[in-house]
Amino acid sequence: ARWGDPPAVEEFRSLKFPVHVPVWSVGTLGGNRLFVGNIDEVRISRIARYSADFTPQRRFETDADTLGLFHFDEGAGEVVRDSSGNARHGKAGGARWVSSLEAG
Repeated sequence: ARWGDPPAVEEFRSLKFPVHVPVWSVGTLGGNRLFVGNIDEVRISRIARYSADFTPQRRFETDADTLGLFHFDEGAGEVVRDSSGNARHGKAGGARWVSSLEAG
């Protein structure tokens, strides 16, 4: 299954938090831009990772609670690879890839 594919009902029931939409989106909703900026690392987990202020790792690692892990290292194209081992690859529609130097 790919990240954009609707998960099976069993997957929803196994999650520990409410899930209402089978497609995960960052930055837009209904064609409206909600986020303008750079995204470098995204990890989606079954558990809360932080309960206070924190300094994020430069590169996230996968573990047993990781549902999706995206490093955004592709540099081109529309496919965003899931590095968690769960093969929930995503689509970067309308994204502009930038180097880390360009991102600042």
